[in-house]
Amino acid sequence: GPSQLSVYSRVNDRWQRSAGFVSHRQLLLYRIPGRDGPPVLATMETWTRADGSEGELKLWRVQDGLLRRIPRADTALFQDVDVEETDSALYLSSSQFPREVDACTMCTRLMHQHMFTASAGRVHEMKVSLTPWADLVDELYGELARGRVAAAQRLLLSPLRASELAGAGPRFHADTGDFEAGEGTAVVQLASSECDRTLRFRSRRQDDGRWLIVRVDRGRWNWDSDVFIPESKKSQTKGLCD
Repeated sequence: GPSQLSVYSRVNDRWQRSAGFVSHRQLLLYRIPGRDGPPVLATMETWTRADGSEGELKLWRVQDGLLRRIPRADTALFQDVDVEETDSALYLSSSQFPREVDACTMCTRLMHQHMFTASAGRVHEMKVSLTPWADLVDELYGELARGRVAAAQRLLLSPLRASELAGAGPRFHADTGDFEAGEGTAVVQLASSECDRTLRFRSRRQDDGRWLIVRVDRGRWNWDSDVFIPESKKSQTKGLCD
């Protein structure tokens, strides 16, 4: 239900409400750790949907008894957010629907962690993908859809060629990986009026910390057992729709 945030200031030994606002959603409040400067707060206004929750993040600076909004470039809603408060940082972890590759309700999600710290009244944010094997594929098809083949190529380890992976209607079937081990896979189906083909993308963290797609297998998706069946080497020499 509706929630209210209030800021109280002490004036002449008396406490009085100096700022605040009312939200028609559930309002959660967190303090972002900082060594100096005015207090910096994060609010998460959340609501429930059919299969989870969504939340809108806002950042605030408390100065002279007033709330001053801190702009943030990323305005995407947080899906099913988890919050961890520590003495050094505020961590928000969430799952997002892919931006470019379609996914069913219970299929692939892009998992991210945001770390917030503060100094001198300013907020420092660092975003890390916890499912880079899925993020890479989503980014790849986003670049290809915009005709930026060179940008897509930078996501692939040579000698893979981005132009050979293009296709209509990409859709995630499954993904799995181990972030700490530095490896993961994602299975995508490409659909067109002439054919359906399925690709399995293997990604690996490189020595410099970057994640790259290192291998792509062609095959088909077995709907009965929900597994990817690779094509034979002879079949893989043909085009995607041959």
